[in-house]
Amino acid sequence: MVSQKTLYFSLTILSFLPFFNFKFTNNMVLPSGSKWLMAEETPAELVDDLNKATQIFQERANQAKQSEAKQYLSSMSKGQQVFYVENSFFASRLEGLQYLGIGLKSETDNYSYSIIEINKEKFVQMVALSKRDELRTYTAIVGLQGTSGNYSSTSILCESNQPTRDFPPRHEDANSCPPGYSEVER
Repeated sequence: MVSQKTLYFSLTILSFLPFFNFKFTNNMVLPSGSKWLMAEETPAELVDDLNKATQIFQERANQAKQSEAKQYLSSMSKGQQVFYVENSFFASRLEGLQYLGIGLKSETDNYSYSIIEINKEKFVQMVALSKRDELRTYTAIVGLQGTSGNYSSTSILCESNQPTRDFPPRHEDANSCPPGYSEVER
C-alpha cells in the first residue's frame, strides 16, 4: 500500500510534468486488468524531467519562505514610521515596535530579525538575516528626507542579489539599496 506522504509527493511531481512535455500512454495492462500509464521517454529523460520538476518545486518553496521576510520587514518599516511620529526618533530594538501591537518575533525557522541603529533621529536599518544557505537576506531602511521642519519619511525594501547568510552592510540612504542588494519595493 502506498503511503499518503508518497502519494502526495508523486502527485506534486506529476503536476509539474506537463511543463516538460511529458506524455503518457495506456499501453500496459496489469494482471488485474487495470491499465498502467507508461512514459514515452527514456529513463534518463524521465529522471531529467523529475530533477527539473524538483528544482522548480524547491524554488517555489524558497519563494514562500522569503515572502515571510518581506512581510516582516514591511510591517517593521510601517511600525518605525508610526514609532517616529509618536517619539521623534526611530526604535533601535524590536521591543520598541512590539508595543505598537505588531507582534513580531526576533527569530523564525528561516530568519532572524534585527534593527541597526544608524542615527535614530534620521535613519534606521532593519535586517531579515537568512538562517538557510538557499535563502536571500533582506534589509529595509526607513529615513527622513526634506528640509528642516518639513520632513517626510521614506522607506525601501532590498533583497540580496544572491542567497546569503551574511549580514548586509550598514546603509544610510533610504532611497537606495546597499551594495549587493536590489530594490524590492518602496
